[in-house]
Amino acid sequence: MGKKKKVIKEPSKEDHSGIPTLPVWELGFYLLVHVSVVTYICACVYWASIEHDGLLNIFDFEDGWKMIGRDKDISNYEWHFFYAYFWRISPWYVGHMALARICDLNFLHYKKPLLTAYSLASLSFLMGWPVITLFLGHCALLYTTSLLQSTSAVWVVSIGLLSTLNFEPFVSWMKALNANDIEGYKIYLLMFTLALLQLRYTSFCLEKVKRSNTTQTNKEERDEVSHISFGYRPLDMLFYVFYFPLFFTGPIMSFTVFSSQLSQPRKPWTWKRVTSLGTDLCRILLWAFVNELILHYFYFNALQHNSTIMQEINLWTMAGIGFCSGQFFMTKYTVMFGFPSIVAKTDDLEPPKGPKCISYIYLYSDMWKYFDRGMYDFMKRYIYVPLGGSRGGITRQFLGSVLCFSFVYYWHGSEYYAFLWTVFNFIGVTVEAIGAKLMTLQKVKDIQTEYLSPRGVRRLQALAIVPLYVMSAFTAFCFFGGSLVGYTFYQRFIYNGGPENWAAVFGLLYCCIQVGMEVKRREQIRQHIKQD
Repeated sequence: MGKKKKVIKEPSKEDHSGIPTLPVWELGFYLLVHVSVVTYICACVYWASIEHDGLLNIFDFEDGWKMIGRDKDISNYEWHFFYAYFWRISPWYVGHMALARICDLNFLHYKKPLLTAYSLASLSFLMGWPVITLFLGHCALLYTTSLLQSTSAVWVVSIGLLSTLNFEPFVSWMKALNANDIEGYKIYLLMFTLALLQLRYTSFCLEKVKRSNTTQTNKEERDEVSHISFGYRPLDMLFYVFYFPLFFTGPIMSFTVFSSQLSQPRKPWTWKRVTSLGTDLCRILLWAFVNELILHYFYFNALQHNSTIMQEINLWTMAGIGFCSGQFFMTKYTVMFGFPSIVAKTDDLEPPKGPKCISYIYLYSDMWKYFDRGMYDFMKRYIYVPLGGSRGGITRQFLGSVLCFSFVYYWHGSEYYAFLWTVFNFIGVTVEAIGAKLMTLQKVKDIQTEYLSPRGVRRLQALAIVPLYVMSAFTAFCFFGGSLVGYTFYQRFIYNGGPENWAAVFGLLYCCIQVGMEVKRREQIRQHIKQD
């Protein structure tokens, strides 16, 4: 019997990224397909916006910019509300920054009570004292519960308080706090901010339970020489929970991260710091302008709300509506997280970064990590890790994931669309975890070494990801437009699509995933270079 011929593999060229590179011509082909498809489906949305303009709900539009002469789509209520509201509260942000700088110069030891008083006074003016009294009641109840030194008790009461956002008669009682709120603006703001408030006061009380009295005392004494001293007193809770810059839209910062950053010595105001903040502000304002401009030409929000049109338009246009909805969701939160973060940076805070571009995210796990990073940190710190995390074994890891996604579902309002979104996201993350575990098995590694090159493994992984990517897209459509929109996409693309459409979707998404893998590879290389 002759010797087995050794297969010569082409070099992997992973470049410390863990992802093999591909030939330039192949990457160029994938990029060309990706750019061409995105350009075409966006053009289809523009053409559909013109064609069906007269059939869309007139209440989904308002007069646009006069220089453009087109109506503006205002059916994305979240953006329509907060874009206008940010302009209203901008003077209050300026007031916060001015007071903080005065305190830095003359009243550093009084900075925390003064800024807390400013936040409570400002919020009472903007939202009404009955609403702020309700918020204070939530904080007082959970703070009192934390005195029992029981994590379980804190979670039980916190979930109970969260339930007031989902069930009657609590919702009606909160509406009664704003009896003159005819258009529903005030109740929307109340519900939105109370959900964020719940994360913050839960974070504070869970951290309080973790700390023993000795640890708390030592920390308070040590921090007296720093920027702001922190302990676990009621004033610390109020300062953190009602911190004005991050109050309305976040992003969420855990109390540990928040207090540790503000406890550091103050950063000097250098020209580099000023220009960095100015650049960030210009970038956020540019994205706000782009969002507003897009809504004058691309009516994807209004189109998806019309079920008749959604059944009539071609599949390319449907794909464009889905793509535009996802991209707009990302750029919307880039502004909603970015603008408050700039104000917080003037106080020496470093809030979580905004969402990554979702066009290049192809894994469920990365979407959860890099979209709302503050929410991801909250779940990991207070739910997943306490249950054992990745080191607690498969059972605890599975239980932690179930509870994380259950919390996300309940926090988003326990609606049917949120249920579909969280269930399929849980399935996707679980399948990814199983796949990653299989890839670490020695037998699988041996098969890869024997029969596949590193480049072949990358291509095979991209193929395997396509079905999960499709599922991710449909569940995202549920989240953006509701369960009916998600079902319409499923019905037209999958149930009635046919083999030709399935093959086209599969092939195009494969190219998009390869582009995403290459973007991730290059990002990891840049990170490795920075670390060196």
